[in-house]
Amino acid sequence: MFTGRRYGFTPTRSRPSSRSRPASGDSKPATAGRHVLYVDDEPALRVFVRELLEFEGFEVTVCASAYEALQQLHERAAVFDVVVTDYNMPGHSGLDVAAEVARHRPGLPVIISSGYFTPELQRKAETLGVLALVNKADLVSRLPTLLKSVLAMPAPRAAQDG
Repeated sequence: MFTGRRYGFTPTRSRPSSRSRPASGDSKPATAGRHVLYVDDEPALRVFVRELLEFEGFEVTVCASAYEALQQLHERAAVFDVVVTDYNMPGHSGLDVAAEVARHRPGLPVIISSGYFTPELQRKAETLGVLALVNKADLVSRLPTLLKSVLAMPAPRAAQDG
């Protein structure tokens, strides 16, 4: 279930991941070595978000389309710690990306950004296991903190055991 206002939503469930978390005594920043797959059809936003996240310590792969992102996921799914995708893109939507993630890399956290969230989009995102919806107007100010929060969530017991 999503909580929050129309202009931003925060995750409300544990992060589903089979990847182990660094020990709490680790001196590395929480973002060190964490790989974000960022998908958006707007070139300027791709450049800006890449620079922002790299400044925060993330490794970032950017894709200009859902199709390109799906290729990356099929070829290199194991390297990504989280996917951030725009909802409204030509060809395929961010929900299509989330559906492929659920099929081919269950447990990989997905965050969707959009300028407007309809109740239908929220319902479909929740069904697909999307952890958060972020208003595109708030993306730059909220994304680094949201990513750190999502990546700090404990993995579910089944994922930790398996």
